[in-house]
Amino acid sequence: MKLWHRLALLAVIPLVLQCYLLTQVKTAQEELDRAYIEERRQKDVVIVIGKAVKAGMDSLSDIVSYKSKRTALKKERSIHHLERMKKLREDMAAIAGTERHMQEVQAVLSEIEETVQSTIDEDENDVNLRDLSKTLRFTKLGRSALSIMEHAQIQQELKYKQMLVVVQAKRKHFDELALQSAILCAVVTFGIAGYVIFLTSKQLKVLKQNSENLARGEKLLPQMKGADELADVDRTFHLMAKSIKQLSERERAILKNSGEWIFAIDSKLRFSFVSDAVQKLLGVKPEELLGQHVANVLGGATDAIEKARTIGVDQVFETKLAGDNNQNVEVQISVHWSDSEHAYFCVAHDIGARKELERMKQSFMAMVSHDLRTPVSANLLTLDLLKSDPSIGNLSDRGKTLVDRSIASNNRLMFLINDLLELERLDSGQLSLDLELVTFNDLIDETLPGVEMLAKAKDITIERDDSNQFIYCESGRIVQVLVNLIGNAVKFSPAGKKVFLKYGKEDAVSKILVVDEGPGIDKESLPFIFDKFKQVKESSGQHKQGFGLGLEICKKLVELHGGSLLVRSELGSGTTFEIRLPIKEV
Repeated sequence: MKLWHRLALLAVIPLVLQCYLLTQVKTAQEELDRAYIEERRQKDVVIVIGKAVKAGMDSLSDIVSYKSKRTALKKERSIHHLERMKKLREDMAAIAGTERHMQEVQAVLSEIEETVQSTIDEDENDVNLRDLSKTLRFTKLGRSALSIMEHAQIQQELKYKQMLVVVQAKRKHFDELALQSAILCAVVTFGIAGYVIFLTSKQLKVLKQNSENLARGEKLLPQMKGADELADVDRTFHLMAKSIKQLSERERAILKNSGEWIFAIDSKLRFSFVSDAVQKLLGVKPEELLGQHVANVLGGATDAIEKARTIGVDQVFETKLAGDNNQNVEVQISVHWSDSEHAYFCVAHDIGARKELERMKQSFMAMVSHDLRTPVSANLLTLDLLKSDPSIGNLSDRGKTLVDRSIASNNRLMFLINDLLELERLDSGQLSLDLELVTFNDLIDETLPGVEMLAKAKDITIERDDSNQFIYCESGRIVQVLVNLIGNAVKFSPAGKKVFLKYGKEDAVSKILVVDEGPGIDKESLPFIFDKFKQVKESSGQHKQGFGLGLEICKKLVELHGGSLLVRSELGSGTTFEIRLPIKEV
């Protein structure tokens, strides 16, 4: 039974019962009211009979006194009593029944009325009112009226007493019915409420127990039967428990098979959870670390871990740990502090292989720097001497051409070696900057000598802004970036075009723009413009000479300044490179 069915049952059945009982009570009330009305009527009939007979007797008495004493007042009083008796007869006819004694009362009152009225009429016609027979008639009529009145009053009083019994019986029936109705309503209401409360509380207890079991990770009670809402909630609890179990099993499987060492630390810096990967990483069983202070394992890394809590930012740091056979294990640890759990959640990644690769890379770059750069430099020196020193011998024109080609090839190789070494220094963080305030004009003056010859060779005009605004940078590195960007602009622009060098300022950023009128860069190539070894094609589809390292070096140098290098371009509309550097107030 659904909850709304229970609520409807709790509300509708008592309501229907109350309506029925109210109908019965109303019927009993109506019967009681009728009995009260009848009781009052009987009482009123007795009173009216007495008043009517008294008025008739007073009228007879006054007319007899008038006949004997001839007092006008007596006559008027007799007429007054007669009129009052007529009115009372009308009232009695309206409220009295048709019983025989009531008919006898009406008859004697009617006879009194006729007798008194006829006597008054005879007096007006000067008839002798001292007739003894009339006096006897008056006396007899009075006695008859009194006798009938007594009989009628006795009958009415009997009916009144009977009605009192009926009224009392009706009142008792009404009181009993009202009491029974109240008791029945209360019993039914409390019975239904008790049933609903019992059924609902039983289900709520099951839900409460299941929620506690779910929180503790224990098995739930058997699933509730039924189609009501609480049974639906219980089914949801079981589905939730099933999902949590599956997720827990999946989590355990992930933690067990993960190559990363995952662990949790409580607020007192003690291990509260350790994944199985620690055994492979450090040669220690997980249960051996539980409850231990992190300083016993991580050493001085505890300060870096606590930073995640004190400054509220996740921490990532590298450290060395003592592994199996006292071998150092290089790891990178990521730390997250949870306010709700009051615990640190950490992941330790073995970076030994990566570090070894970096060391190999550095060794390779050192080899490139020494074992390749030195022979190339020697080759360039030898070729230059071969070309310029007559004491060595004269070269034929073809020999000179071959020497020039060899010098060009060695220069290209030297440029590649220098670019690779520059990238390595940038990637490894070995390059530092000596920042200073330099004006825009000074930067451009220092840059132009390195690109003017190339621009003149292609008949490219370089136009510049005239600005003495300060730019916070290392001038040598930004000049290196500008030479590369302007060189590319000249290289990709058709002969006779212009290259513009502009200065701008936006909020807290200085902007240096290199704008050309070249063919532009297609949308497909634009996202990869700063990628290593990526070269942009000319409109003819051919690659320009180079290795595709220059723009990446430019981007990294600008970012090392805390700035950014942006590019905007469309085919046929030229290209704009924008150097954005933070402003430092003078």
